[in-house]
Amino acid sequence: MRSTIPSGSNQSKPTAPDAGRHVGIYAPSVAGCIIGRWHQSGCASRYHATVNTDCAVGRDTANHSDCCFVAVDVETANASLASICEIGMVSFASTGVVEGWQTLVNPGDRFDPVNVSIHGIDESAVNQASRFPDVAPRISALLHGKTVVSHMAFDRVALNRACEKHNLPSIDCTWLDTARVCRRAWPKFARRGYGLAAIASWCGIQFDHHRAQEDARAAGSILLCAVSATGLSVSDWVVRSRQPIGPYGLTAGGARRW
Repeated sequence: MRSTIPSGSNQSKPTAPDAGRHVGIYAPSVAGCIIGRWHQSGCASRYHATVNTDCAVGRDTANHSDCCFVAVDVETANASLASICEIGMVSFASTGVVEGWQTLVNPGDRFDPVNVSIHGIDESAVNQASRFPDVAPRISALLHGKTVVSHMAFDRVALNRACEKHNLPSIDCTWLDTARVCRRAWPKFARRGYGLAAIASWCGIQFDHHRAQEDARAAGSILLCAVSATGLSVSDWVVRSRQPIGPYGLTAGGARRW
């Protein structure tokens, strides 16, 4: 997902997460408050974080008790959305990242050179990885009943297609598209420039694009920015994201309409 950042707007940027890339000790942060370490085991990795509840985003969103969600991203081997070759999930609280999980998946399908050029995953990388039916129970357990965040519909549709392909039940969760959130939270992104990389750059979020867990972390951090900037909770955004974009400005009663 690549797009340019619209110029010519005087709209101020939100106070945003900041994160380093994973080299040895991995230290992503929301307003500099998350410190942790990646644990690598075979084709899967897991991130454990310590959360500082004094961080800025934590203060901005502390009044939203439902600000807990799981962000998800997948990479695919080819144009078939069912050909998931990597999945990453990051759980969030109001203070930021709580925990992350990522695994390679053997899609049992061919790898298109175009896809490989984007994410760098090929047949050799997934030779020892589990098939989707083997990891599906864990995915379902982590997402069941949760608000699940992704940037655009690709990840939601891919997971549904993979479940259909393998005759598995769909995941019972509430989906929230952060691209739709961005288009409603910030008028400058209402019509264009709302790709993940562009929004993350504008928010000051550093991440390793096209790695599943990194993209998931970026999407979740963007949602926390929108919660902080608008005062709407995550559950409010579930509703608002399904409504038309705009109008922006103040209501007759003086309250800001998002």
